[in-house]
Amino acid sequence: MQLIDYWKQFDPSRYPYIHPHDMNILKDINSPKHFKNSPSTYQEYLLSANFGMHDDSRMDLSLLPIPYAGDLKNSKVVILLLNPGLHYSDYYGEYDRPEYRKRLIDNIQQDFSGVDFPFLWLDPNLSWHAGFQWWEKKLRTVIKELAERRFNNSYYEALKFASKNIAQIELIPYHSTIFKSRNLVRDLASARESINFARTILQADAISGKKTIIITRQVGEWGLPKSKNIITYDGHQARSASLGVNGPGGSAILEKLLAS
Repeated sequence: MQLIDYWKQFDPSRYPYIHPHDMNILKDINSPKHFKNSPSTYQEYLLSANFGMHDDSRMDLSLLPIPYAGDLKNSKVVILLLNPGLHYSDYYGEYDRPEYRKRLIDNIQQDFSGVDFPFLWLDPNLSWHAGFQWWEKKLRTVIKELAERRFNNSYYEALKFASKNIAQIELIPYHSTIFKSRNLVRDLASARESINFARTILQADAISGKKTIIITRQVGEWGLPKSKNIITYDGHQARSASLGVNGPGGSAILEKLLAS
């Protein structure tokens, strides 16, 4: 898949963590960089001037980008978003939990060998991370309904099943506390790759009924037409981006998972 091949060009051992095709843009807008020196431990981060920077809208290039999460090829539901947020647990995970960092790298490579939870944000073993806490809460009513109807009330098994069938794609792959750089959608090569993938592969899969697409942010930028299998969130819907069973996205996700 073209998007995956594109991200295989990214070197996760080279700091700052930028896709080579984005380097010419990000090296300018992030100067001085959010992190002048990449911390090697979480404790080092806590003692740095960067700890507690809650109003910085720049991309944090000391963390690995997350262009997507989950099994893009085999998932039945793909959720399109804006960009990864920023939380203390991101630093803790990448600096002090090597097994978590490996999960992020394997996810970029789409290597899920021996992994029970391809969509790592639904892996209860990562319940310490803000990503799990955010996604589990967003999808809680869907997972609960799935557990009751398919897995004899086992929430764990329902999480595992959902994790194998849900994926996400970010418009901008780099972390930020606040997002204000709208020009990046136009300028970043990685953003164009995500959009092209959505408009070709995902749109075709939605038309054929293979996948359900949920667009929660930046509907206009993604440029997909609203249809039976493409659910879009506009205006106030996008701000809350509810994925509960009583909303259009959550009900579509549940319907697709129950049919899988």
